[in-house]
Amino acid sequence: MKIPIIIRKGILLSTIALTFASSAESNRNKVMDRLEKGWEVAYGDPIDHEEELRYAVAVATTATCVAGSSGAATSGCYSALNKFFSYRLIKTARRIVQEIDRESLGHIIVNESIVLKHLAKALKNKTSFKIGSIKVKAGLATYNHWRVLEYNEPRTFKCKKKIPLGGWTWGLCGKVVKKKRKIPLPNTFQPYVRYRISR
Repeated sequence: MKIPIIIRKGILLSTIALTFASSAESNRNKVMDRLEKGWEVAYGDPIDHEEELRYAVAVATTATCVAGSSGAATSGCYSALNKFFSYRLIKTARRIVQEIDRESLGHIIVNESIVLKHLAKALKNKTSFKIGSIKVKAGLATYNHWRVLEYNEPRTFKCKKKIPLGGWTWGLCGKVVKKKRKIPLPNTFQPYVRYRISR
């Protein structure tokens, strides 16, 4: 919405005209580039502040469940957490097991249940763990969002003005200054698991 600038008797009377210079922007790509540098990364689904609380509950519940379970009994512990990964968590654990087996030439015996237990603990505490030469790290990425607001800011300043009988006097003049401001929007989050060979 544009509001015309009105100058009456040397005084700027208009209100500020506001326009958004762009659609919402974020640093998501930069954060993901940093996470993926030298790592294989499996992402969960993006979540907002309201979902973040449900995610924290799911992680805590899963970690508590697997801590008291063993073997196949752990599979039922991941139903709540798996939803936040679109059921990619078990596939990720399977890939990690394959990497460990390949790198250790079969000398390290590990299965999906063991890896999933470590993953649940790492997701809860946002920490890392290492099995053989495979390092695994889990956490919650934070993405900042914003919009850039462009607006015309009215200003008044002292200036020389001609008078009817000749000569000049000091008065007030007006002008418009184009300004930009970044307007923060709510953050979003995304759980992730990443792994790499670390010798």
